[in-house]
Amino acid sequence: MRIKLFIPMVLFALLMSSSACGDSTMVRADPKLSVTNSEPVSETVSLISIVKLIAEPDRFNGKRVQVIGFAHLEFEDNGIYLSKEDYEYALTMNGLWLSMSKLDLAKYKELSNSYLIVEGTFNAARKGQYNAFSGSMDNITLVKRWAKVGAKPQTGEE
Repeated sequence: MRIKLFIPMVLFALLMSSSACGDSTMVRADPKLSVTNSEPVSETVSLISIVKLIAEPDRFNGKRVQVIGFAHLEFEDNGIYLSKEDYEYALTMNGLWLSMSKLDLAKYKELSNSYLIVEGTFNAARKGQYNAFSGSMDNITLVKRWAKVGAKPQTGEE
């Protein structure tokens, strides 16, 4: 029981310490993973915590970013959240609207309800359906499964 509590606390502490430093991780995007042709995939894109986007929306408004979170992809109900629980309890302010076409939603429906990495342009003013979210990801060029819900995390030990 103590280990189950310890690991999330350590992860939270690491997330907060990197957030406090103001540094962002630079990630090289893979052009083969592009989901739309509306905008070319950039060479380097900042991997930013959803928490940081919510806390400092003006700083990242209009910038290409990558986020990791729990995503639900369904017509008029698509977003990426801090956690699965945020989606389940409709805590939309802890998430971002994913601005995707119906074609992209249908194409990536099998990725719904899992943790995804998404690259797009952060839009602080666009709040999604009913203005319920804390911003949106527009011009999405990357949608990839980060972790499947219910799967055991990789520990590096065999």
